[in-house]
Amino acid sequence: MPSQLPHLLESALLAILHPRATYLRVSASLDLRLCVRLENMRRAGLFKEITHVLDAGANVGAFSCACARMIPSAEIISFEPTPLTFKTLVSATKGYSEIKPVNLALGGARSTLPMNVGEFHVANSLLRMNSNHQENWPGSEPSDVVMVSVIPLDEFLEQEKIRGNYLIKADVQRYELELLKGAKESLKRCHLLQLEVSLVALYEGAPSVSELWSYVSAAGFSLFDIVDILYSPINGAALSCDLIFIRQ
Repeated sequence: MPSQLPHLLESALLAILHPRATYLRVSASLDLRLCVRLENMRRAGLFKEITHVLDAGANVGAFSCACARMIPSAEIISFEPTPLTFKTLVSATKGYSEIKPVNLALGGARSTLPMNVGEFHVANSLLRMNSNHQENWPGSEPSDVVMVSVIPLDEFLEQEKIRGNYLIKADVQRYELELLKGAKESLKRCHLLQLEVSLVALYEGAPSVSELWSYVSAAGFSLFDIVDILYSPINGAALSCDLIFIRQ
């Protein structure tokens, strides 16, 4: 297993160099690295035109809450389809008037689909995890299936009469391509796009990095940054990461 020392040293260095992010970590229990990244993007002027943050796969609201602090002028819509996790999301974001939790999944078409869920809720997915995932994170396998409502992002935004300049973040456990297929119009108004991708197969039927990259490139985006690389606890190999794209 990789040593944790570099991680701890990095945290200490970030805390010293970024007092605002450190304050948010201490006062609001927000993720330090996420706050530092958003602070750097804010300083670079990347949020100037953002009116809405669309957080797909919001889980318990870590990204949404950090954005509420770093992009205070934006309205934040947090999509979380799993009932129990959604309940936690509502509780975690109740102090933020700019965050609107929505109990829906985003996909390519309106439907009701089975969601594989378990105690390791960050791995809940509309796709089935494979043996790679279970070997790297024993106990992460789902223990139940719940039916969740799915809606295309384009349809949701039209239905709610939401129009602006978007930051779209999708962490939907390899359902990202289906989400993008239902967001063709929304992507035209998207200035920043963050997608979690697997570098090795972790879910059955999941798109490859090249498939996602090709789709996003064709939609007019170019790569801006690679963040939050997740390494195997077994051999240290890179398993997944977040890709941040910016409209060309």
